[in-house]
Amino acid sequence: MKHTLYHGTSSVHLDKILESGLVPRYNNDSDWECASRPDMIYLTSAYPLYFAEHSITNHGGEPVVFEVEVDSSRLYPDEDFLEQATRGIQYSETTKDLYNDLQGLDMAQRTEYFRDSLELHKSMYDRSLTRLGNCCHKGIIKPKRIRRYVIPDMSIRRMSDPQIHMSNFKFMSHYYADLIHEMFNK
Repeated sequence: MKHTLYHGTSSVHLDKILESGLVPRYNNDSDWECASRPDMIYLTSAYPLYFAEHSITNHGGEPVVFEVEVDSSRLYPDEDFLEQATRGIQYSETTKDLYNDLQGLDMAQRTEYFRDSLELHKSMYDRSLTRLGNCCHKGIIKPKRIRRYVIPDMSIRRMSDPQIHMSNFKFMSHYYADLIHEMFNK
């Protein structure tokens, strides 16, 4: 099954992306406090502008948002979704051994646990998309999978300042979908 999703980054990377595609960083250099997987490209249905703004803070340039078409066989859940979805759950006899390692860990440690064990949770990418709006893609997204891109103008940029959390996505996902539509059709 194919999915249309979005990736936000800095225009500093634009020419290289158009030539080579979206390429995982394959190293441990990360702009995030809790580093993401170096072999993944993080995608979203709701927050590409937020991620683009974060990227320009660290790399300069202008925000750029890519619309990509990817195959579900390469998708994995976002580790932040797994961390949020397993907070405070009552473990059954079948799941308590799987999540026993989480007992007593703080949020950053739980996120790291899921980042490092993402392969075990691959089938949950669809829940990650429908409940948080984010997932990740293993490996390169080739240039032919990039449908289009946009450098959003300031009026659009001012309309996106989300909290990336399941409860925010539950209530605001339609707003973010409309914002993406407006961004690409302005």
